[in-house]
Amino acid sequence: MKMIIRGSVIGVFVGLGISIIMSYIFASGKYYPMSPHSMSGEYFYSQLSETTTFIIALASWALIGNGFNLASQVFRHEQWSNLKMTIIHLFIVIAFFFPLSVLSGWYPLTLKAFLSFVTLFIIIYTVIWIIMYFINHRRIKEINRQLNS
Repeated sequence: MKMIIRGSVIGVFVGLGISIIMSYIFASGKYYPMSPHSMSGEYFYSQLSETTTFIIALASWALIGNGFNLASQVFRHEQWSNLKMTIIHLFIVIAFFFPLSVLSGWYPLTLKAFLSFVTLFIIIYTVIWIIMYFINHRRIKEINRQLNS
């Protein structure tokens, strides 16, 4: 239960932060939890109240946070290689994150958008993976140094 609450809170805060930044840049002083020019945004803003649209955005952000949180459980399989864990994690995250990003109004549901999403996601994922690799490598060296002394 803690894991679900934690994933939801992180997802909502990240989604809210992104929506505030995007609204500030693109919405001329108005706040939109999802782009009114996206497929989802056009539908929700024309069919539902702003409050209901906001609740849908909150729910999709919470699901995104939980998806990342649950996908991270892949790294608990110590018998798997780092490469296998990373590739499985990457595919799981892309599989749930793209549909939820479409629902959140971040991407349209087109092949071009999907390819753009996957390309950008893999670049960001790789940068984060490299940073985490060096952080963990440094931690392991420090632990080994302490064990040897």
